[in-house]
Amino acid sequence: MSELSLIAQELVVIGQGRMLAAGSVEDVVGSVAPTVTRVVTADAGTLATLLEGPGVSVTLVDGETLDVQGRTAREVGAVAAAQGVTLYELSTHRLSLEEAFMRITRSSVEYGIHQEVAA
Repeated sequence: MSELSLIAQELVVIGQGRMLAAGSVEDVVGSVAPTVTRVVTADAGTLATLLEGPGVSVTLVDGETLDVQGRTAREVGAVAAAQGVTLYELSTHRLSLEEAFMRITRSSVEYGIHQEVAA
């Protein structure tokens, strides 16, 4: 599916005769899980406060790591630079098209493997 994500402009995901998702690759993947910007800094608390705003979710993962939804890596970097906050890591995480497809279709699987739990 990684090749498909590079060439497809529009996708339609159908499961058991129903349309489950439609749109661009970004829209379909984003409908399952939003893009997360991962930030590592010694000033996590300060940066979290600076990044807050409407439509922005900031989660403190540990003492130095933030997961930010609603701001791009470029926006996070610009805010940090403007305030003199040193960043150790700044990266964007999003699901692959295959991971998004599996999540979208998991309740529409007609045939699957059932795993038995050992007693």
